Parts: sequence; structure tokens; C-alpha cells
Amino acid sequence: MNMQSTAPLSSSTAQGVAGGTADSGSSTAVEQPAGSDNVTNDTGAGGDGAADEVAQPSSGHSNNTTNGHDVKHNGFAANNNGSNNVCAVDGENNRENNSSGYSGIHLDKSNQEIIRLIGQYLQDVGLEKSVKTLMQESNCYLEHPSATKFREHVLVGDWSKADADLKDLEPLIDNGKLQQAVELQSQDCPFHDMAWETNLQTVSLLTDHCCSTDGFPMQTIQVLSDHCDEVWFCKFSPDGLKLATGSKDSTVIIWDVDPYKLTLKNRRVLDGQAQLNVSFVSWSPDSKLILVGGTEDSHELFIWNVDDGKLVVKFSQSLDDSLACGTFSRDGNHFVCGGQKGQLYLCDLNGTLIDSWEGVRVNSVAFRADNKTILAADNHYRIRGYNFDNPRSDFDILREPHPIMTFSINSADRLALLNVSNQGLHLWDIEDKCLVRRFQGIRQSNFAIHSCFGGVNESFVASGSEDKVVYIWHLKREEPLAKLIGHTKTVNCVSWNPVYPSLLASASDDATVRIWGPKPTGSNATTESDDCSSSSSSSSWNMT
Repeated sequence: MNMQSTAPLSSSTAQGVAGGTADSGSSTAVEQPAGSDNVTNDTGAGGDGAADEVAQPSSGHSNNTTNGHDVKHNGFAANNNGSNNVCAVDGENNRENNSSGYSGIHLDKSNQEIIRLIGQYLQDVGLEKSVKTLMQESNCYLEHPSATKFREHVLVGDWSKADADLKDLEPLIDNGKLQQAVELQSQDCPFHDMAWETNLQTVSLLTDHCCSTDGFPMQTIQVLSDHCDEVWFCKFSPDGLKLATGSKDSTVIIWDVDPYKLTLKNRRVLDGQAQLNVSFVSWSPDSKLILVGGTEDSHELFIWNVDDGKLVVKFSQSLDDSLACGTFSRDGNHFVCGGQKGQLYLCDLNGTLIDSWEGVRVNSVAFRADNKTILAADNHYRIRGYNFDNPRSDFDILREPHPIMTFSINSADRLALLNVSNQGLHLWDIEDKCLVRRFQGIRQSNFAIHSCFGGVNESFVASGSEDKVVYIWHLKREEPLAKLIGHTKTVNCVSWNPVYPSLLASASDDATVRIWGPKPTGSNATTESDDCSSSSSSSSWNMT
């Protein structure tokens, strides 16, 4: 159980503080140097452990001292600044209930904490009387009575009372220490849903918080082998009910998704793009159209209606063009495309060229949420923004020291996921323009590998790799959460279902598409003899 108390508590406090008491009403003789006046000691009635008062030599001048320090108490100058932050005294555990033992000292918050630390150390080494004296003179308590009760109830396993004690302690916590403990719980949860609100009302500090992994895609549940050559791209539709896969065999296959059975079925094959090695597919926001493109030597793009399988648009401006990347705008009214030969085109859904930006060599593009700004990765290792509005503008977003092979933007339009040559997977904040995280594990050289955001509330990222493995990370951790093993060649692309997060698809050079889903519950059955290794030991992964 991870918990931070109201003040630092040592393990020895479990033994209690009330056991050590000093003799009450005793007096102490102080031996003075020869020739000095007599010395009297007045501790007051029952002033347990109070400081001795020493009569000074009769020289017409007197000076009150306490513990040998002039006008100081316990080593700290008296604080008379009128602060109301006075240490309360627990009569049972810290000093006897006697008004004559009250020293009237007012310590500020910092000094209170120092006194408690000293008291804890003294108690740890067994100096109980010294602890009691220190608490008396400083008017502090070593721990709040509710903390004492909480510990006692925890030790005997009385959880209902312990939970009530936490409620008593809650208003005493400074700087949100209990909330910090709650946040620590969420940070230690490997499958944590970041959109789930974590607070004292939703998280119990009596047990370790762990989001459910039911429904998390951890093993192969289906292998799609209808392509006859390397599969370079896969993408679930925005409504989550379809999957498009593109292959070197010049075909695009549309698959229907059954979200209840977690199975996919071949709906139709789109093969009108003759001799076009399909390198990317982009869905329109309404999940009715797909934009299909090829490699750097292709000068054509195709838009298909997936419901009836008809070709809607065949776009080409010049035989010298290279149209190797493209995407729909988020409102579905336009698409943008480009390539390495220096063109960036903005078009409507009829294939009519609206505007162009010459001299821009790009290999990956994305629309921002404003439907005006286009992000493009170029051959200068940058991602730049382009706005075709009048006046037109272009500006830098980020720069990497190595080539950016592909990138994607999350649905919140804030984070960018970059596959960087010989570097792996990088996460950028495109608003603050800063590198957030370098994810560890994948092997990435000069091939185009497409990664994605996904899972519940897009709390995770996934990527293919040249080592034949699908990697999954939590968005806030660099080390992989899971490694999905099953492909026999490079994994070129992954796609997480945006509506049914239990489904993850991966496309590979082994000519297959694998569908990853949850492990079966209540059964020892396995599928495909595949393996999943996880590097870690209540979000909702509901499929419906």
C-alpha cells in the first residue's frame, strides 16, 4: 500500500509514544563555580521535563536562559508573528495535561516539521524521555491522534475503521499529500486509463490501484492471409466496423468487423489500381471513402466508395509527380497529397486541384483539427505546418536529427508519434514543440513503419518493427508494456480500432494481417500457438 502520512512517520511509531514519562515535580541542583551566588531550580508544579531556571550572579543584571540559549527556546528563536499555525498537543501521547508545562512557544510550519523529524530520530534510538521533553517544550505532537488510530486499526486489520480514520486525516494533509499518493498509484498502474479521474473518492489507498486488463489485445485471435504479397498498410475505419489493408500485390481488401465475436470477414477486394503497389490508405471521417496511394514512383491516387466498391476519383496532375502520401481533412471535405519530387496538392473530393505548394518534398502528411493547417514531414528531418489560406503561411513545428519516415497525430490534436530512421519511436508535443518521450525497443532503419495511438482514451501507442514484433507502450512510459510475437517478417504497420479498443491489427512482409485481441477468460485455450511477453505484471475495455 502506497500512502504518505500527514507528517513523516517512522516505522517505530507503531510502538506508540505514550510509554515514556518523566518524573513529575522533581528539582535539580546545579553546581556553580566557587564564589557564585546560590542557584535555585523552579520547575513549577508538575512541570514534567521543563527547563531549569538559573539565578544569575548578583551584579544588578539578570538574563533568563532556557537550555543554555539566550532568549531562545529549543534552539529556535521564539516566533511571535501572530501565526495561528500552532502545534496542538496530544495529551495522551505527547505530554501531561498540565498548564504549567506549556511554554508558550509558537513555531512556524517548517520548524514544526524539523521538531517532528528530530523527535522521530530520538524515538528510533530509544530516547523516549527526550522525545517527551522535546514535544512539551515545542508544543508539538509527534503524530496526530488520528494517525495513531489509523496505524493501530491497520495493524489489527480493522479496515472499516482505518478507512474512517483516513477521512479524519484528509483535512489535515498539506499540499495534497493524499492526492499525491493517489497519483503515485495511477503512475504505477501499467494499464492505466489516463482519462479516468483518480482521486480519493475513486481510489482506495488500502489496496494497490490497477486498471483492468480484460479486453486488452494480447494475443492473435485471427490471421488474415488473403493477400498474396507483402502487406504494407492497414487501417481501421473511424466507425470501427471496417478494416482496409493494402499490399504490394496492388490490391486493397475491405474487411467487416464483428465487434461482438471479435472476428473479421472479407467484404470485397479493390483492384482497380493496376500495377500500383499500395503503400497507404486513408479513411474519410464518415467511413465511406478511402484514399489509396502507392510508392514514390506512382503519380496517381484513387478514391473508392467502400459500400458499393466503385471508383469515385482517379487523381493525377503530372506523370512526373510522386504521390506517396495523402490524407483526408478532418471534416471530410478535402484531401491533401504529396511526395518526394516536390509537390503538395490540396484537392476537393471530386479530384479538383484547389491549390498547390511547389518545391515541398514530403513523405508523410496529416490535417490538424482546424481543417486548415497541414503537417508534412520533409527530407530536412522536419515537420512543418502549411496553411493554404490567404495569406499563405508555412512554419516549423519540430526537427529531428535523423529522417522522419512516418508520423501520426492523436485525436486530441496535441501529440505526434514519429518513426525516425535508426532512432525508433518518438513522441512530440506539437503545441509546446518539445520532445516528450523516446520509446524503447523497436528496430527501425530506413523502412517506412507506421505506428499509432490507441487503446482506451488513446492511453497507449503501438508500432511495428523490423524484428517481427509488435510493441505496445503506455503513453507515459518508455519501456514497452507488451511485445506481441507471431509475424515471421518485418511488421510494417499497426492500427488500433478507435471504437473497439480490444482489437489491434498489424500488417507484415509475411503477407499476413494479424488481428490481436484479449486473452480468453475462464478457459485455458490458446490460439495460433502465438506468444505475448509482457514487461509488467478501472479502465473499460468493453467491446460494445
